[in-house]
Amino acid sequence: MPISDRELEHIRRKQREFLDALLVRKWTTPRRSLGEQDALEVGRKVGLMPVLVSEFLHYWVGSGDLDESWRPIAVKIQKSLGDSAFEQMETRVPQDPATLMVAGGTGGTARLVFLCHASEDKPTVRDYAARLTDAGFATWLDEEALLPGQDWDVEIRKAIERSCAVIVFLSARTQKRGYIQKEIARVLDESERQPEGTIFLIPAKLEPCEVPDRLSRWQWVDLASPAGFKRLCKALDTHRVRT
Repeated sequence: MPISDRELEHIRRKQREFLDALLVRKWTTPRRSLGEQDALEVGRKVGLMPVLVSEFLHYWVGSGDLDESWRPIAVKIQKSLGDSAFEQMETRVPQDPATLMVAGGTGGTARLVFLCHASEDKPTVRDYAARLTDAGFATWLDEEALLPGQDWDVEIRKAIERSCAVIVFLSARTQKRGYIQKEIARVLDESERQPEGTIFLIPAKLEPCEVPDRLSRWQWVDLASPAGFKRLCKALDTHRVRT
């Protein structure tokens, strides 16, 4: 089955996001030589499977946008994954561009999860983003995903639209006026487009607080409880693409 124009556009956008993020990493750490782990970490942050990290490195070296020092890094990643990973990528055309997200766990491929939160909760949400990444989920967190010069309002809207799920982190700070309310409104609008029975919007309490009326129809999870994070991951697991 041929790749649609929408999917091709998505792949090209991910290629550019990966290159830009890699160059930002290089510019911000000029005294350190970047290597395999840097490429894989950047790939995770923009939502790429390791197999695509290697492929995109080869692509940008070939185009001249990256120097030749990146080619052996791409080869090293390719060897660590084995030929079968690349054969599967060539034979499996993505039905949904979101399936180009990072691989996670043993059961399938993780898809993009948008993290909606009040700016005052950023340090806590940053910790949860790291835990979710370790658990095999690709997260979209503004401070990691947005590049200098991008229209952040447009990028946030696009990220919500292409995400398979949105976690709305709740706290006393979520009740304030401001951009967080506009972001929640966009999430609610996107939730109306989801198939019936799909887990898309997940209210997640960071602390004891009231759930806003407009989010009350969705079952919330208490992240302060011992089993809270495990329950959150279980809900997100419904979006893994089985392979």
